[in-house]
Amino acid sequence: MNFIKEIFIGNQKNAHEQFIRFSRGVFGAKAVINLTKTSKIKITSTYELANDLVYLIFDLEDKAKIEGKILTKEPITSILKESKINFSEKKSSKGINEYVIDSEIDKKLIEKIKDKIYYFLVNVTSKDITLKIKQTLPKPSTKSEGKVNDKFCVFEADLKYWNVIKNDFFFDIPDAKKVRIVHKYEIKDIIIPAELKNEKDFLKVRLGAQRKGTMTRVVDINGEKKETKKDFCC
Repeated sequence: MNFIKEIFIGNQKNAHEQFIRFSRGVFGAKAVINLTKTSKIKITSTYELANDLVYLIFDLEDKAKIEGKILTKEPITSILKESKINFSEKKSSKGINEYVIDSEIDKKLIEKIKDKIYYFLVNVTSKDITLKIKQTLPKPSTKSEGKVNDKFCVFEADLKYWNVIKNDFFFDIPDAKKVRIVHKYEIKDIIIPAELKNEKDFLKVRLGAQRKGTMTRVVDINGEKKETKKDFCC
């Protein structure tokens, strides 16, 4: 389940990782997702949905070829070695580890490393699905909708997967062939947990702090827009 849906159904703790890069403020044009459904399913999106699109593939397929960079919050070297994955490891920076992967991976391995992932910056290929993700994360900003890269991720899949994809990413809309969804984050407060009040390591505090605010979701189907809002603290 992608982090947007988790916020809107109230399961917000799993969305925490999406907000650790943000301070207080209003951030427009976030988690932009475009759908085109013809003889196949095509989704393009901004970087925020990169991880969820990778997880979607492994919900649909048992294994897939992965090529590119995996950024993690914790080392996964031993897990990759045990699984005999072809990889190289780069020096960690600011608490983030980087692994360059070129190997076939199964869903069991994805489950093992899921809670350690920061971002997937990879290309993924299986029999009926492809996903291409840019290799460098953009910096958080308040850019307007027209200036964001909503082709940071490009996902294509066979129509047989539509029901699963719709239930995950387009859970609140009728069946449609062309859709654009844009989200806005308004972060009103940053809450530091009691156990981190006296922590001197700023990185730990930043990673552990919760962001409290409101998410606005604007769905555009054939020029008709519907706006919904949801408060969050995660």
